Order: sequence, then C-alpha cells, then structure tokens
Amino acid sequence: MQTNTISDIIEFAKNESIILQKVSKYWNQQNKLDRPDGVLIVTNYRLIFITKLESTFTKTGLLVFPLNLIENLEAKRVMLISPAICFKVQGTVYMFTLFSKAKEVVYEIEKYKATV
Repeated sequence: MQTNTISDIIEFAKNESIILQKVSKYWNQQNKLDRPDGVLIVTNYRLIFITKLESTFTKTGLLVFPLNLIENLEAKRVMLISPAICFKVQGTVYMFTLFSKAKEVVYEIEKYKATV
C-alpha cells in the first residue's frame, strides 16, 4: 500500500489524533523474511504500522491494531540490544523494534487504551 501522508490513513476518523510516531521495524513472527522498516504510530484509538521501505521479501504494508484488542503489552529488548514493544492481538504475537524509548510507546498505548 502506498500512502502520501499519515493523515490519508486516518482521515475518516474525525476524533482521532496522532499521539506519537516512531521509526520502527516489524519483527514478523510468522515469516522471518517479512521484516519491513516503517513508522509506528500511536493514535488515541489505534496502533498503526506503515511500511516505508519495501523489498523483495516484504509482504506487510500496513498493520492496524485497535488499542482495546492489544494484550500483554510490554517493553523489552531484541537480542539484548534493540528496544522493542511486544504484544498479542487475538492470540498472535507482534513485535516492533525502535531506536529508543520503547517504554514511552507502552505508556502512551496503555494511557489511551484505558480511555477507549
């Protein structure tokens, strides 16, 4: 999926606001070849991942998670180095690495999840 701006994705949600944006990598647990780089966006209703760099192996273009479906959310490290967030949605594990401040992302998700 190709988008010009982040607002293109959320334009239909009149009361939705972008809370936080982070450059991230999706660590696909089902297909280890599909691990695209992109932007992780926290809104007051959803967590959104948009792939920014496509390659031959990447299949994921857009992931959208309503905050109320996110379970077992935690900040952790991948390979003891890279900060990451990890969570489950409907039994499937999702993980995203970040350059920094994974705990900030967890905090914002938990804060807005409580209001949904």
